[in-house]
Formats: sequence, structure tokens, C-alpha cells
Amino acid sequence: MIDKNVLLFKQDLENFPTTALKTLQQYLRLPDVNREDLVWLIAIHQAQKSQKATFPMGESLSTIAAGVGFSAGILEDKSILVWGIDKDKLTPTESLEGQVIQIAAGDIYLLALLENGTVVGWGENSSGQITVPDNIQGHVIQIAAGTNHSLALLDNYTVVGWGDKFSDQITVPDNIQGHVIQVAAGFNYSLALLDDHTVVGWGDSPRGIQSLQGKPVIQISAGEYYALALLEDGSMVGWGNNYTGQLNIPTFDKQVIQIAAGAYHSLALLEDHNVVGWGGHNPQDSIPPTAIQGEVIKIAAGWDHSLALLKNGSVVGWGDNYNGQSTAQEGPFLVPLPMIKSASKR
Repeated sequence: MIDKNVLLFKQDLENFPTTALKTLQQYLRLPDVNREDLVWLIAIHQAQKSQKATFPMGESLSTIAAGVGFSAGILEDKSILVWGIDKDKLTPTESLEGQVIQIAAGDIYLLALLENGTVVGWGENSSGQITVPDNIQGHVIQIAAGTNHSLALLDNYTVVGWGDKFSDQITVPDNIQGHVIQVAAGFNYSLALLDDHTVVGWGDSPRGIQSLQGKPVIQISAGEYYALALLEDGSMVGWGNNYTGQLNIPTFDKQVIQIAAGAYHSLALLEDHNVVGWGGHNPQDSIPPTAIQGEVIKIAAGWDHSLALLKNGSVVGWGDNYNGQSTAQEGPFLVPLPMIKSASKR
């Protein structure tokens, strides 16, 4: 009797274009066979990997973030876990002045918001993206990391930016009408969601933001050259670059409760806690494994990989895994995460 997971994977793979299957064939180092046999081989390989997907660390994550070639999460003790490229450089080695309550992943840098309302950062600093201004007036309540620039939303509903300023992406407009309640950062642009459910963009903002007019927005997410918005009715809108189909939003039979824009692929978490993905240079970047076991509560999209946080605190990763950012040794499935922990004061 054929394993049900193999059949589920085969069903998904049958819809893949031949070019995508060939890419997977090379990636998995499978023999040169016809399309039908190749589908079976990939399905068997992926099902075997999914059966090994366990999380035996004894600790669980409360949130996740995905950057370029690395992933990060906050552990139950409020310390930071990093895996993938330059994990040592992206992990704090000194004690933090308070517990970490939020993280944001840029290209090759990481920001953390502490419970005392301050922000710290690690990693690449070529544009000053982790050099947090020391004259911030107020407590930070949310952070966002773009390619090489960073944003902080303060408790007085104003926004501060630092890092790369080539396209004025950190020059916050002084004519914003209303209170900012969420910020997002892309390649060379920034977005702000206001309390009247409208969205403001600055820098080299992707074209098409006017498509949101008259549509109440409740969440935003910034990709490399495109952006997504979650509307009050549980539907989605996207605008900007669509080179890899990242704006080809599927028709959902359930409401969307969270969105995530990667560099070139998009994710949606539905109200039934299933994840849908589309776009990307490689279908593996966006399309989640069929065999995710458990209730997904958060999603994150990086440059070319994706993460899902389950209710039990474990993580599933898929997509490119050249630096171990998808938490797999080979292929897009969960394996035990390396214990690269930050120092944290309780």
C-alpha cells in the first residue's frame, strides 16, 4: 500500500511545470527519467523527508522571521534563535537590557525590539541599518527591516527610519494624516498603515498603491519590489512588480488572517490555519509541503524560503536551503534547529 503522504505530494507535483520538476531533479540529484517517473521519485523523496520532521529540542518558538539565507525566532525564555547564513554574526553575544518581544529580518541583518521599548541590531551594517538612532523620542512598539533600511513605530504613532537613504526610504513624510499603526520595509521603499485603514508609501514605492483606494486595509507586508495588503473582509490585494507571479493571488474559499511577502514569492495564512503560497523563482520557495502536521499560527517569507510556526512552538521551513535557513539538511523540511541562542536578561 502506497503511503498517503507520497500520494499527497504526487498530487501537488503533477501540477508543477516540467521546468520546475527538472530543477527539483537536479537539486535532489535524482536520475534522468520521464516526467511521470520523476513525479513519483520526488514525491517519495519528499514524503520520506517529511516523516523525519520532528522538533526534539524541548524548547518552542513564539515568533519567527526570515531574511536572506537565514531564519530567526524568539524562544520561550525571550532569547533569540538564529539558523542559516552567518548565524553567529546575527546572534547577540552580550546580555540584552530586557527581554526580546519582536524581531525583524532584513537582507543579512536582524533587529530586535526589547520590552523596554528600545531596538538593537546585528549583522550587516554597510548602510547603517543596524545603527539605531540614539535620539528616538518615545518607546518603540513595532519594527520593520528592509533590504538595507530599518523602521520603528513609536508609541506616539510616529515613524523613525535609519539606514540606506538613496531613494528617501527613511525620509518619513511630514504630511501623514492620521495615526500610523503598522510599518513595513521593502527593497528601497517603506509603507505605513494608518488607523483609518489607508496605506501611505514613500521612497521608491511600488506602483499601484492607488488600487487600495476605498478598500479598508488591516495588515501590510513589503516584498522586494512589490507589496501585499490584507483587507478587512479577509481578502488580499497586491501591487508592484509581478515578474515571478507573486501578485497572482489565488481565489480562496477561506478568509486570510495573515500575509507575508518575500523577495519574489507570497504567502497567506487562512482562517483554517492552512498555508497557501505562490510566485517565486522556484515553486519550492512558496508552495508549502503538503504534509505539515499541526496548526499553523504564523508565517514568514524570506528571500527564497518560507517558514511556518505551529501552535506547539515548532517550525516548518521550505524553499532554498543552501545555508540551512529552511532548517533542513537536504530538502525543505524541518529538522532539529541548531542551538545558537542569544544571551537574555529576564
